[in-house]
Amino acid sequence: MSSARKRSAIQKANNEADHLRQRLMLAEHQVDRVTALVEETGRRYLELLLAVGRIFQGESRHETALRYIRETENAAIVGDGCTAAMGSNV
Repeated sequence: MSSARKRSAIQKANNEADHLRQRLMLAEHQVDRVTALVEETGRRYLELLLAVGRIFQGESRHETALRYIRETENAAIVGDGCTAAMGSNV
């Protein structure tokens, strides 16, 4: 193999290695973003569960919280005769 071919093969391998390093950095960044989202979601879910002050017999906190939400939503729909627009609570 000539030295020009060797240099070309080395350059090609280096370019591929750079490309793979960039893909790895992107994947690591995406994992960090998903991890942060999971942590925030877990924190917010725990906040909702801990807002349940009284757990009904035979229900978990999750089931009680879900029932409270559904009952409140259903009462609002029946009481208003219409549904509220979905959107931010802020």
